[in-house]
Amino acid sequence: MKIEDNTGPAFSGQFYAGTGKQYNIASVSGEKIYLSKEQDSFCLDGTRVNVLKNIVEWADAADSPNMFWLSGLVGTGKSTIARTVARDFDRHSRLAASISFSGDLEGIDAGLFATTIAVQLANFDPSMKDAIQEALRQCPLLRHQGPLQKWTRLVLKPLAEWVKTSKQSSLLMVVDGLHSCVEREACLIIHLLSSIPEYCDGRVLVFLASRPEWIMRTELSRIKHRRLKLEDVDEQVVDNDIRLLLSDAFSKIAVKVQTGNEPWPGDDTISQLVKSAEGVFLWAATACQYISAGRKKEVICSRLENVKQGRITKGSPQKRLDEAYVAVLHGSVSRDWDDEETSVQGQVVGDFLSRMAALQAPLSVTAMKKLLGKEDIDSTLDEFHSIFKIPDDATRPIDLHHSSMRAFLISRERCVSHQAWVRGRLGHLEMANRCLSLMKESFKRDRSPGEVDVPPTPESISPELQYAYCYWIQHVQGSDTIYIRKSAKGIGGRAHLFVEKHMFQWIEAVKSIGKAGLLREMIDTLFLMSDTSDTELRDRLSDVRKSISTFAVDGTKPLSPPVSPSSTDNGEKPMQVFGGVSCTEKFVFDFKGRD
Repeated sequence: MKIEDNTGPAFSGQFYAGTGKQYNIASVSGEKIYLSKEQDSFCLDGTRVNVLKNIVEWADAADSPNMFWLSGLVGTGKSTIARTVARDFDRHSRLAASISFSGDLEGIDAGLFATTIAVQLANFDPSMKDAIQEALRQCPLLRHQGPLQKWTRLVLKPLAEWVKTSKQSSLLMVVDGLHSCVEREACLIIHLLSSIPEYCDGRVLVFLASRPEWIMRTELSRIKHRRLKLEDVDEQVVDNDIRLLLSDAFSKIAVKVQTGNEPWPGDDTISQLVKSAEGVFLWAATACQYISAGRKKEVICSRLENVKQGRITKGSPQKRLDEAYVAVLHGSVSRDWDDEETSVQGQVVGDFLSRMAALQAPLSVTAMKKLLGKEDIDSTLDEFHSIFKIPDDATRPIDLHHSSMRAFLISRERCVSHQAWVRGRLGHLEMANRCLSLMKESFKRDRSPGEVDVPPTPESISPELQYAYCYWIQHVQGSDTIYIRKSAKGIGGRAHLFVEKHMFQWIEAVKSIGKAGLLREMIDTLFLMSDTSDTELRDRLSDVRKSISTFAVDGTKPLSPPVSPSSTDNGEKPMQVFGGVSCTEKFVFDFKGRD
């Protein structure tokens, strides 16, 4: 039986036991229940085919676990899939109940969850309605009792009655966005849901759709369930689905533009937008809504150009992603923490995100620990599974949710109302220092001209060291260092010392990992950053530049260095930010003022 918008006494939580006496089930959250509404978004025909197929196969298989967890990062379409699942099972009279925790969660708790589910069960089947009425008759004060008592009497026992009398194979409960709840409530709700198999003999299934937040991963790890990660879906499949979504939306928008017989906006534009979406359905859907809302041809075309150029305006897809990022950052702070604990968390988060924003290529958790010299990043990463692609295998690389996140993290303008921004140059500074330290350690001694002292194959060089070989120069640049010179303090002087002592070892190392083609650009950058008065260094770099083309082509021929004068300064300068800013300068997230 489909739940309609106007369901009368049952929907309001009021029941009659046949004698005219009214029993109040307590509060319900009607707006959180799945209702068939025309304005709701569902999966477009032809999209998410395999995901939906997997869910149906799980629900129909006799030996399936009772719970299915669909997890996904911010904006990957979890709620749309959950609504589609609820709609499809409702059409086949298999949807027992559904609830969405997205949006305003004020007052939502485990007790309200239990009564909201109970109201839907009463609407679904007469035997369950009778069981709920009997429970309220026997215990008039039930509405004042705790969530566990409500759940047992109003949900579990009525479901058990349905199992006894119904010949239907199975029913489904759909729970969307549980990660949005306060942790203790989410934990309790998962506990309540886990008790269903004991009463229902495997005939009442639970479908969860949520972000992979810490509380969800922790609690569900103790419960037998099947999990599907949306980030594991093939990228080409996701891109094709987004292309279908965009093409369908633009076919409707094109009517307003009236371009005659020419297709609008054209395949090239659709392809560009698919690429910009980077697998994030929220970006694609918001782009369509933003452009369509322009109404007039001129505004629609202007908004399309805004989206193509990545401009951030009211209602734009990038603005929507920024809002999602801010929400996740705020969610990394517990409401139970005091000001000092919040401040410490802000500092830890800022420190971590500055490095993530500075990264020039994805690294694994294992490699990041070694590169940064820190073993405690796991607890920080636990807070950000919704905006970073973090594989279960610690040796596989972490990646950003969307490339726009890097610009968001270092932009004061985009985060100004929350002070949740990081200083990108300080992230680059730390990364530059760590890269230089790793490389120096790998070159344990000075080498003679022509001597090769690096591992022979890429496989024998650690990922963090390969990263350092390839990207240390970009990090020195990103730290706002003006010149690399011997007299410079901090990273400028340290980089000069490294080039002076280890340039040819570094070149051979880059060659050994198959990246010789990058050397010309890197040497050019070093030359541009070298002090014009440092003729000795610039002459050496010029000589190397002249040899690079031949060197890059012949990957087996070592590049022999000229005999260089011994360094007059074997010690290293105290590390400071070039330009007089102390490297001990801290940057933190200010979470004060959050709800």
